[in-house]
Amino acid sequence: MKKKSFPKNIRASRIQTLIDRENITRKELALSMINAKGNPIDPQNLSRAMSDDNEKDVSEKYCRMIQKAYPEYRIDWLLGDSEYMTYSDEFINKVNFEDIIADSMWAIIEKSLKKNGMSLKFVHKNNGMHVDSFTRRFVDCWYEIKDNQDKLVLKMDSKEMISLEEEIQDFVDFILFKRLNITK
Repeated sequence: MKKKSFPKNIRASRIQTLIDRENITRKELALSMINAKGNPIDPQNLSRAMSDDNEKDVSEKYCRMIQKAYPEYRIDWLLGDSEYMTYSDEFINKVNFEDIIADSMWAIIEKSLKKNGMSLKFVHKNNGMHVDSFTRRFVDCWYEIKDNQDKLVLKMDSKEMISLEEEIQDFVDFILFKRLNITK
């Protein structure tokens, strides 16, 4: 997989984003960065490192000091190796991806059931709160398959539904790899 390329001085750009988000100055940031001797960094040294005239980007050492002072920011993001600024950004992206997959599986199952005169319903008792593909593992929820007379045909808890979704994914993988002549 090709690594995404970022502009020159990506670290300086990301540090500036952190400064803007935290509503601090470069001087305040530098004073929060503690070196190996336990002293803060000289604000002029940080400004020079972040300068557009600087041929090199900000050092990894400086990025790691910033991350220690602001631990909610991911070191991979500060170094320019990731698009996820914070740990919550990374988590939200994973949950959103799981939601997309679950929605796709839901559509496949629902289409198949509709062709056979049945319906799929998601039921939960979560006091009106949104239940996504991640939280469904922890709340009181289930899935009902009903026939065209609204008679319950099958009731599955979230674990059973997730298992069904995984089986569907495995089947799709099998068909796709077979079509591509790839052995798994």
